[in-house]
Amino acid sequence: MTASLTRSRAFLFLLAGCVLGGPTIAQDAARTPLTLKEAVLEAHSTYAPERLSALAWVPGTSSYAWVQDSLLMLGGPGKVADRSVTSLAAINAGLPDSLRMKRFPRFEWDDDRHLHFWQRGILFGMDTETGKVERLLRVSPDAANEDLHAASRHVAYTVDQDLYIALPGDRQVQVTKDGGNGIVNGQAVHRQEYGITKGTFWSPDGSRLAFHRMDESMVTPYRLEDIGSSPSTFDEIRYPMAGQTSHQVTIGVHDLKAGTTVFLQTGEPADQYLTNIAWGPDGERLYVVHLDRATENLRLVEYDVRTGRALRAPRARSRNKAQGHVTADVVLSERPAEVEDRAVPGHWEGDLIEGSRKTCIAT
Repeated sequence: MTASLTRSRAFLFLLAGCVLGGPTIAQDAARTPLTLKEAVLEAHSTYAPERLSALAWVPGTSSYAWVQDSLLMLGGPGKVADRSVTSLAAINAGLPDSLRMKRFPRFEWDDDRHLHFWQRGILFGMDTETGKVERLLRVSPDAANEDLHAASRHVAYTVDQDLYIALPGDRQVQVTKDGGNGIVNGQAVHRQEYGITKGTFWSPDGSRLAFHRMDESMVTPYRLEDIGSSPSTFDEIRYPMAGQTSHQVTIGVHDLKAGTTVFLQTGEPADQYLTNIAWGPDGERLYVVHLDRATENLRLVEYDVRTGRALRAPRARSRNKAQGHVTADVVLSERPAEVEDRAVPGHWEGDLIEGSRKTCIAT
């Protein structure tokens, strides 16, 4: 019995040592400082956090999708079981041999069953339920800044400093021809400040395209050395130092049906910021926020895209000027106390609200 008790105590002591000592060893290992080599060279491999590749919500559903090895997986909240909806092999089966891929492509969902992806400048669409892969259109091999309107399958893109549109059937439309020498079309402007991240904006039905045109020909150019090539080369950028002339931005609207481009009459100052571009629901109006260089005055302006004229623009107001028609010496909150009982004629209040067409309401 004594030997059995001794063995039991030894086992309990060993178990306690494992329980208490395990975390201590792990914590000591976790506290081991990284070397500079590990921190730099292994930050995106050994020490990278685990994450789901290509994680995205599926439009119109509560499901989410991600890529696991060569499978496109679908999951959801609660007890929804994860399942695969397609695979790299299924995609490659719908592609010509010369375009088959070795890894799952980057893709975007169009709706809850259709997605699209690019391969060597060709846009493909896929129905994940039937597995059908369809060739949609092609862009230039030198294309950049691609912007797809999913419903119409129209793609805006740039080559160098000019703007193009690719249409189904491999048709190409060149929107601008003046790019270069300080003229930039269809790209983000104002150094991506004030929410600007791109330079093209499709109308709701995809029949019109609004775009930035930046003229920085008056801005001083600087040459930056690119040591990534051998021998090194020099790239030219234009950057306005403090107090120097800044670039000027305008907004064009290209109508695919009419084949014409109209520029908005945005007015002065020419170097103002033009940001937060948004289309009206009918595709006939464009809304632009105007901000002066001093960032003191901001206006939201509505434009008719057929003429380029401003339709409505609130008047700019000074920060130091009292607003409205009531001046500080007749504020109601400072009225005498004796008027509260309204016992004397004249101690009454009235409001007059004037509407359109000479209508009004008096209270």
